[in-house]
This record gives sequence, structure tokens and C-alpha cells, in this order.
Amino acid sequence: MFIIFNDNFSFARSRLSSEETIKYVEQVIREVLNRSFHLKIYLKSEIANMNLEETSSKNDEGEEILKGIVNENILEVKDSIEK
Repeated sequence: MFIIFNDNFSFARSRLSSEETIKYVEQVIREVLNRSFHLKIYLKSEIANMNLEETSSKNDEGEEILKGIVNENILEVKDSIEK
């Protein structure tokens, strides 16, 4: 997950880039969304030449095993447990 600030907000990036702040934000995301993300913080000028698109999707190994056993027409894989 990327947080991208305009260049005039470099103070915010500096403040949020501490290791403990990043760990805290990642923990909150994990608790709220029931998913894990690694957080990266950039200034807009730093990403001008970067490709931020996901280049490959990595499937869960357990999901691949289930797809090999269970017919995909009846298999429904969810990212989180509905409450």
C-alpha cells in the first residue's frame, strides 16, 4: 500500500516514516480489513518514474490446493470472514 504526498507535504512524510508509525498503521489496517499490507510512503516527485502497478498476483498456496481438489464452480474464496 502506498501513501503519496504532494511535495509540499514533505514534513508529513518525515513524520509518518518512522518505523513504529508504519508498524502501527499496518497493524490498524490488518485489524480493520483483515488483510496485511506493507506500507510505503513517498513524495509525488519520487514516484514520477516508478511503476506502482502490481506486476504479478501471487495466489495463496492453500487456495491453489483447494482449486485442485474442489470444482471451481462450487468453490468461493473470500479475502476475509464476514461478520
